[in-house]
Amino acid sequence: MKTYSFAIIASLLLIFSTFSSAKSQNINFTVLNLQEGLKTASTTPLPSNPIKKADSVGQSSGVNIFYNISQSSLKDSLGVYQYTHLTLKAVWSGYRDGGRVITSPLRWKRNDWLKVIAISGGAIALHQLDVPINEVVNRNNTPFIKGFSNTFQPFGNVFYVVPALLGVYGIGSFSHDEQLSGFAIAAGKAVIISNALVTYAKVVTHRHRPNDDTPTLKNKWDGPRADLKNVSFFSSHTATAFALATTISSNYSEHKWVSPVAYTMASLVGISRITANEHWATDVFVGAVVGYSVGKLIDKLNRSKKIKLVIGL
Repeated sequence: MKTYSFAIIASLLLIFSTFSSAKSQNINFTVLNLQEGLKTASTTPLPSNPIKKADSVGQSSGVNIFYNISQSSLKDSLGVYQYTHLTLKAVWSGYRDGGRVITSPLRWKRNDWLKVIAISGGAIALHQLDVPINEVVNRNNTPFIKGFSNTFQPFGNVFYVVPALLGVYGIGSFSHDEQLSGFAIAAGKAVIISNALVTYAKVVTHRHRPNDDTPTLKNKWDGPRADLKNVSFFSSHTATAFALATTISSNYSEHKWVSPVAYTMASLVGISRITANEHWATDVFVGAVVGYSVGKLIDKLNRSKKIKLVIGL
């Protein structure tokens, strides 16, 4: 079991390392071109209107190169994380962020409430299909389906994800990659806060899991109670996977392939909870919504609001 756990954590670290490598290559490219632009900027006259794309197309002047790269650097600076070192201040900010998540409905606007109403309506409609979906899954519970479930479930397990994020933070800290260490801190907050909401919902609702039900107790809810029995609603694995996927997507948004891969992996984790007969479809749907929402808000709260100018002309 220890070897299996280590393999899962190592796999997560490999995924994060792949993302961070792509990020680092992009930053290095920008820095090298910025340096090249600086070398020639002092000897090249400033164009009358450098903002117009037509003026820069087909030209190789240092000023145009410098202008374009400085704009790219300015764009990158908007995504700087506030917390890049795991200090007491960064840890305490997690409590602040949790408070902001809980009180976020107080700041919702009309469009936000309309989204909530639409999502709630979808969840209620899906609830009517929970038992039929579960019956279909049970009828087709082949060895392949069992293997699929066993493969993807660990990638949403908080006891694997959090140690992996600590490893990512260690890599970022050791290599002085503040974007990577900041990502690890923000992702860790999103995962932990999502699971705090999961725990609260489980204690309040006490929904029976599909594999706990007898034919006479299909889809039963008997909360609230002060224990952790019958805690199907909602899925911790799915909330964890989507909180993580959302933070990854936000951090590496300049790479078009990252978001589809991250959300596909998160979706497979959610599906694996249904095929493993551990959760109803509604549990997975709500877990995905909560994980995504928390991930978006936490990433936003942990971004620096200061615009750092690389250089002025």
